[in-house]
Amino acid sequence: MSDHIHIYVDASFDLHGCSGVGGVAYSSDGTLIGYFTEKTTKSFVLAATRPGQQTMIQKLEMLALLIAVSVWCPGHAGRRIVAFTDSESVQR
Repeated sequence: MSDHIHIYVDASFDLHGCSGVGGVAYSSDGTLIGYFTEKTTKSFVLAATRPGQQTMIQKLEMLALLIAVSVWCPGHAGRRIVAFTDSESVQR
């Protein structure tokens, strides 16, 4: 068993089109651990935004990471987790 796992997450946002979250996890030796992809409904997007808010991409990026951590980390206790995201606000 390798000592760490890599998690890659991303999200998309289009208020009038398709929004969603996804992620994939690999062990440090390149073995696929799992993946997910989920489309968000327009009602979810509307419920999670304030009136007049133009985007919620950072919230969706963070949601993707939270889903990934909640799904994969409990089964890998004691291993280091390296997460990759293209969202600077989530990286902080």
